[in-house]
Amino acid sequence: MEQVTGLLFGHYSEDVSLLLFEVLERFGKKYSIPVAYCDDFGHGSNHAIFSIGRKAVLDTANKTLVFQ
Repeated sequence: MEQVTGLLFGHYSEDVSLLLFEVLERFGKKYSIPVAYCDDFGHGSNHAIFSIGRKAVLDTANKTLVFQ
């Protein structure tokens, strides 16, 4: 976890529990990292691929992910 600087959690199920959002929020606070949930990323009909090692900035306040 020392190398994790942010977490982008993608859609994986039709039913999203409110508990998931609470867990993600606690995780971000525990490790002092930005955490975001995105319906249009992950498994299913909308896929995205991130290159391993590519630098990016996740800004949860502005809801942006910018690749460097």
